[in-house]
Amino acid sequence: MGDYMKNSFFSDLFSSENKFFKLAQNAKRLPHILISSIFPIFFIFIGSLVYYLLIILAKASGEVVFSPLIKDLVELTFLFAFIILAVYLWVKLVERRPFYTIGLTKEKALKRYLFGFGTGILMISAVVGLMAVFGNAQIEQSKNTITGIPAIGWVLLILFGFIIQGGAEEITTRGWQFQVIGVKYKPWIGALISSVFFAVLHGFNNSVTVLAIFNLFLFALLLVFYVINDGSIWSACGWHSAWNWAMGNLYGLEVSGTNVNASIFNFKITGHDIITGGGFGPEGSIFTTLVLSTGILMIVTYIYRKNN
Repeated sequence: MGDYMKNSFFSDLFSSENKFFKLAQNAKRLPHILISSIFPIFFIFIGSLVYYLLIILAKASGEVVFSPLIKDLVELTFLFAFIILAVYLWVKLVERRPFYTIGLTKEKALKRYLFGFGTGILMISAVVGLMAVFGNAQIEQSKNTITGIPAIGWVLLILFGFIIQGGAEEITTRGWQFQVIGVKYKPWIGALISSVFFAVLHGFNNSVTVLAIFNLFLFALLLVFYVINDGSIWSACGWHSAWNWAMGNLYGLEVSGTNVNASIFNFKITGHDIITGGGFGPEGSIFTTLVLSTGILMIVTYIYRKNN
């Protein structure tokens, strides 16, 4: 009886009958697992190639100088927009299916996005809050970045860039990779491969640690369950964008090893790297492990109760 319940729970959780996978079942051509396991690199390469070629051409045609803030906004917006375009062309021309079938359905799209956005902010706030409670985070003045009221305009503006960036990463890994492998093989295989790929891909960032890689795997797995619960990627897109934006431009912390140039608050993090994440930022913290694990447990429990 116990084994049956375990098997039933697992099969219900990763059911191929989920509407997210049914969206892609009419595709004319889906790639082999060996290709789909690494193909997001191709989308990233094509998008990056187009972006940097355009930057080179812009600089060659005249004197183009970006301030650090403008550079961040331009890169977040256009680099990741071209990655989305690469996925779009592949889905339309090779797989021959509508682009919305990667999980961008119209049903409750805004509601789901805002829910994901809100929970993303709450969860990164829980991480920063735990650091503050244990004395590892405190607000200080910054001489190197724009903070406080003068930063509000920039912080709101760069949110648009993070919406594109978070959406691009979700479209590539959860929307395409997870779905394609899940449809052609098994959803749990797609969940595992896409989550490992996402974590390893960020393993080339500055100051990365083993704990950070593990947390990024949990990050990806949490968003897999968001997709399974919704049957779309809208909540995952909102969560991803909010997490990155709030971590960097709300709290002034490193985002996957990258510094920000404007934030509402500027938190100074002190203590052992396992607590603070070191130069990689909160994503390398044991507090993030706790928050993401709790989030996974909560959403898996919710899915199980909803299905039963």
